[in-house]
Amino acid sequence: MAKKFGADGVQVSVGGADECVLCIDDIQRDYLHAITEYGVEVPSLCIGGFHPIPYKSDERADKLLSDSIDACEAIRAGNILLPFFGKGDLRKDAKGVDVVVEKLKNIAPKAEKAGVILGLENCLTAEENLDIIKRVGSPAVKMYYDTENSRSFGYDIYKEIRMLKGKYAVFI
Repeated sequence: MAKKFGADGVQVSVGGADECVLCIDDIQRDYLHAITEYGVEVPSLCIGGFHPIPYKSDERADKLLSDSIDACEAIRAGNILLPFFGKGDLRKDAKGVDVVVEKLKNIAPKAEKAGVILGLENCLTAEENLDIIKRVGSPAVKMYYDTENSRSFGYDIYKEIRMLKGKYAVFI
């Protein structure tokens, strides 16, 4: 369908909170076949499972992210969107941010080895995201910058884009 509508690529969900469906070998083969047959890339995966099982507070999220990195590498996607909304929201949650930083420090070497970027999408300012990125200290951790998220919270998207300069963000 993506090819029919002229899309060059699509973002794919890894599955739900209980299982990384995209980690199943047969499903990975199907995606790789479709990518080749239709010439539509899968540059990014999304962990929608982070909505019901927040990375900052649910240990199941650790395995889901680790499995998602494996899936990302297997289908040759380069990015994983890590959403922090709803129960996973990091605004005004210094303790939650500290937990996320420590968890990312632990998983970042695996992402680096796999050639995968972990992109944080949330309701924080670019400056707050840069603080997280710098504290983690890995080139595999960036901000998945969505201008609509930032605009809707009243952030100056033009200032934020200049601040990020592409080095710290994947822009969508």
